[in-house]
Amino acid sequence: MVYEWAASRLGAGVNQSGVPVVPRQYGAKANGLMVRGVVTATYVLDDESHPQSDVGASPTAVYCDVLVYSSMRNMRSRFVKTVLVAQERSGLHSGHIWKPRPATFDVATENTFDPERGTNPASMDGDHVLIGFMDDNLNQPIILRSIPHPSADLGNDDKPIGHRIKLKVVDGDPDFWKHHGSVYGVEDNGNFMVDTRFAHDGVFQEDGTEKPPPTDGSGSQFFDLQNAATHGITFYDMSDPDNPEPKFLLRMEGPDGGFKWEVEFVDDATKVTYEKDKATIDVKGTTKFLVEDGVVTALTDKFVVKGENDKLITESRMNTELGKISDEIGTLSKEGHTHPGMGLTGGGTLGPIEGNTGPDSGAGSYSPGDIASTIGFIDD
Repeated sequence: MVYEWAASRLGAGVNQSGVPVVPRQYGAKANGLMVRGVVTATYVLDDESHPQSDVGASPTAVYCDVLVYSSMRNMRSRFVKTVLVAQERSGLHSGHIWKPRPATFDVATENTFDPERGTNPASMDGDHVLIGFMDDNLNQPIILRSIPHPSADLGNDDKPIGHRIKLKVVDGDPDFWKHHGSVYGVEDNGNFMVDTRFAHDGVFQEDGTEKPPPTDGSGSQFFDLQNAATHGITFYDMSDPDNPEPKFLLRMEGPDGGFKWEVEFVDDATKVTYEKDKATIDVKGTTKFLVEDGVVTALTDKFVVKGENDKLITESRMNTELGKISDEIGTLSKEGHTHPGMGLTGGGTLGPIEGNTGPDSGAGSYSPGDIASTIGFIDD
């Protein structure tokens, strides 16, 4: 049965490896037959060799050539050409893109794949697939699914699940997707994982193993958003599942939303914000660091540090407080009050400090430093 069907899928003649090639027999029934095979060629839509190009049609799907093999006694391998590839999802504007990998070499002998030479399908690096037939017609084969490769995980047996695709008892119940060394999916404990550390270009080493981890920048991850979108990450305290409490927030808004970047540590009441031409660090509702219009300002409890045009200016916040105190002293003197240790006149000027016999002991001759030495360092 398999021999008769396979022979009917090819043109006349016999190739060098002895695979039968006879004319198709149209109208042949499949009778529910499904066969397995290894992909030997893959045709994408703009490929000049795409089978639909030969009949003047506009290609709409991926097609493959497949070397069909069977474990049935006395059954030989057969080539099946122009097999339609079914996708997991395929709508008008949504779907899953799968391009079956065609065989390029034999992982056992490290020889380049040659369809004219006898080759063990289990050793070929191409994807292994399951073929069925639409309308029960042998002339309409379709790749239904991929099936496990006989040599899967070559060199990866000791890697964690995800980077290894053969499931073991210790792995539990994960759900992973892997392509060209990059992995994402859900671990057995429910964690969602993305790992691109082992990303490669899909070219295997000569022995069929994957390439070592790259150091050339491969494995980058990109998120493309439109201008008004916001990208956000929030960490929650889930001690009370009904009332999750946010603990750390990261928000990025696009240019149309003001181009704002914000990080907030909720417990520390600390927020770092960047907006156009302005950056701030707020602690407990008070700005401690500010960059605006090219001026950098750092504020502590006692100092203000400013940087502008390659200049650094340090100011004591005490000076501001001393100005306030001087005004208060002047007001008190006008009202007839005196301050211990200071001579005050009715005009509100500072007289000599008692016991001060130095050169600056005269009224009105005090610097902020002198006053500070008398009234002590002002703290916020």
